[in-house]
Amino acid sequence: MPGTDGFLFFCIGLYLAFANAMTFLLCRLDARRQALGEDRIAPGTLAALSLLGGWLGVKAVHWFQGHVAGGQPVRWAATGFGVLYTVLAVVVVVPGFLPDISVGETLTYMVHGQDGVDKSRLPKRFGPGSD
Repeated sequence: MPGTDGFLFFCIGLYLAFANAMTFLLCRLDARRQALGEDRIAPGTLAALSLLGGWLGVKAVHWFQGHVAGGQPVRWAATGFGVLYTVLAVVVVVPGFLPDISVGETLTYMVHGQDGVDKSRLPKRFGPGSD
């Protein structure tokens, strides 16, 4: 449903799937053009597609076919963008799923159980055995 977090993640996933599929196909086309001795796709085009989210498509062609589309600079750019986007996703998305609890409270809960921990700050458990 539009306007929800799930819909946003769905749209981002759809965009990334499309960007990676297009980048993968262009890298395959580049390999074919190289084999036929024709003009290759410009490395700047492949690097720009990596920046726009298609870095996994470049890496997939390299991993599965051994072809480095656009040469080593594009491969390094795709690796850099992949690391950047992964770190960005971890920094932006993961904190939204963590409970609002300090490290000290977490360790106290793990060692001593529920005694000595403010129960209102702990994440709620659901299912068999929950209080």
